[in-house]
Amino acid sequence: MRLVAVPFASRIHGEEYYRSVLEELSGVLRGLGVEVLPVVTDVDEARRAAESLGRGVRVPILLMLTGGTSRLARRFMASGDIKRAVVLAHDEHNSLASAISVRARLDIEGRPTTVYLCRRGVCGDAARDAVRIARAVSMLVGSRVGVVGREERDDEAMEFEMFADAEVVPVGFDELEGYTKAPSSDEVSRVVDELSTVLGVDRSPVLEEIARLYLGLRRLVKDRALDHVTIDCFPYILRKGYTPCIALAMLNRDGIVAGCEADLQALSLMVLARGLTGVSGWIANPSGFEDDALVLAHCTAALDVASAPRAVPHFETGRPYGIAARLSAGVYTVASLSYDYTVMAVARARLVRSGMLSENRCRTQAVLRIEGAEPARLLDEAPANHHVVMRGDVREQLRRVARLLSLELLDYSSSE
Repeated sequence: MRLVAVPFASRIHGEEYYRSVLEELSGVLRGLGVEVLPVVTDVDEARRAAESLGRGVRVPILLMLTGGTSRLARRFMASGDIKRAVVLAHDEHNSLASAISVRARLDIEGRPTTVYLCRRGVCGDAARDAVRIARAVSMLVGSRVGVVGREERDDEAMEFEMFADAEVVPVGFDELEGYTKAPSSDEVSRVVDELSTVLGVDRSPVLEEIARLYLGLRRLVKDRALDHVTIDCFPYILRKGYTPCIALAMLNRDGIVAGCEADLQALSLMVLARGLTGVSGWIANPSGFEDDALVLAHCTAALDVASAPRAVPHFETGRPYGIAARLSAGVYTVASLSYDYTVMAVARARLVRSGMLSENRCRTQAVLRIEGAEPARLLDEAPANHHVVMRGDVREQLRRVARLLSLELLDYSSSE
């Protein structure tokens, strides 16, 4: 994935001035892994800049170095048929005026943007957040997603493809079986040793099969050039006699976003969680309320966010294994995406307690107090059953993401 910033300037404002602004911004951006293109000062340069990008740049960052640049930025977007962008402006030389102009005009054209404003000399925070948004959305749009357990692209796959300009790659269970047989005995043994230590479970033939599934999925992702993967869990459990919960938890720990139940809406939020927070999100179902606090539960949790994980029987099937774990104390964002990819619901929540709190729910459970939300409202307005829990309060970042993805934003925490 390539992150690119494109600087725009009007010569009227003087080359010395706009290059001083560019130098200030470039230092921060390059330090974040962003490639900064040469300054664009006329429409021909805008066209050539767009044509040079190809299809590898999904969400460019438009740097409005001066005023008088909105036409250049629009020409750049049109020439490259670029569908969304992040705009970074500052508080001098009519930079913000051009940023608002290009945002408003691109809105009319159906090319959503989100605008960041910084003050000259202190642009670091705004630049870093702009890059975070561009990176998170770039991880989702244009991605290749493997759906294990599907032989062909169904309606759900095509809806996701339209939403994210993505490609769904169906992977049948028989194909996956070939990948799980490929790892060597030494590779499998090393993973089994790790799982036995981390999850407190004895070595067994089932644990070896789970290790093979993890290694096979890793190889599948590499061989098929997948960005993310999800698996149709329950048919897999019935077919193999064990769950993919542990394998998915390990993949997510490795930075490979791996989702449950072939749920592409939840997978989308898992991708955004990774891009926005740098760690995995936790996918879970609402299970009820305790003193007006929401109870969420699921039978897996990524090993980079799970505290004191242990392997236990899967809730619905009793098969090996689900994961029971705790989440770290603190503030979280809870999000859900509607089945038709039109609404994203978000809320700020604080963890009350977590762990395997009840035998009658999925194995990792968390009680989260959602600020300012009545339980009845969530019951009536939740756009889907699966919610993804993200570390920290990232509602503002998700607001910007929703804008770039043309989603309506519903904040459970809002009184409106």
